[in-house]
Amino acid sequence: MVHAHSAFAVALFIWYWERTRDSRTLFQWILLGLIAGLMVDVYFMNGVFLVLPLVESLLAYWNSLKAKDYFAAGPLFAGNICFLLAVILAFIPL
Repeated sequence: MVHAHSAFAVALFIWYWERTRDSRTLFQWILLGLIAGLMVDVYFMNGVFLVLPLVESLLAYWNSLKAKDYFAAGPLFAGNICFLLAVILAFIPL
């Protein structure tokens, strides 16, 4: 009976991703990563929803490359690293 827990974790992840989509602080990236780690811990196949921040970040990198605003990608890259570390930290078994 993992369906209810899985639906809750995915809904929480998508809700928080959409809520902070305009601009995220490093803390919000870390929190999103922890929620993503929880979501993947509940049911491994929920990892497919990690494509959402991936596509969002790739589009932001592409737009900054097109605009030749290379320094705009720095904070996004730092946020992506924090997100990745938080996902790994939440996914590590204790």
